[in-house]
Amino acid sequence: FNRRFAKLWGLPGGLLHEPGDAGLWLSLQRVMRDGEQYRLRIEALLDAPLMRSSDVLRLADGRVLEQVSLPQMSRGEPIGRVFSFRDLSEKLAAHQRIEELGRSDALTGAPNRRALADRIVQQMAAVDTGEPPPVFALLHLDLDRFKQINDTLG
Repeated sequence: FNRRFAKLWGLPGGLLHEPGDAGLWLSLQRVMRDGEQYRLRIEALLDAPLMRSSDVLRLADGRVLEQVSLPQMSRGEPIGRVFSFRDLSEKLAAHQRIEELGRSDALTGAPNRRALADRIVQQMAAVDTGEPPPVFALLHLDLDRFKQINDTLG
């Protein structure tokens, strides 16, 4: 692995010079949200030399990485494995922000009509399950010239 990999994963620089991979895999496990699950996934990949994989990894610090793993081939035979990683954190945060903006008023942050409609559908579906009904009330106010009031007074 290289310095960029170590920086992406937040690994100590001295790990670059250690012989073997044991320290590397242990360090990767430690920074994962679920290190044991990651260890099992890596073992499965190493046990299946021809398998290709693409995984989304969640780190303990909240970052999200994409891991792509392909077999390294020589003369038609697998001789190892190539891993590549990409930080998806900013992309996912931007996507989440776009979703939030689509469901709320940009000025006030209050839920918009789309969010209200989705919430009504969720509540009505919950009532239809046959379980004890949740508390559900709907109040509809229709204010004349609300846009003008909202734009001037917020």
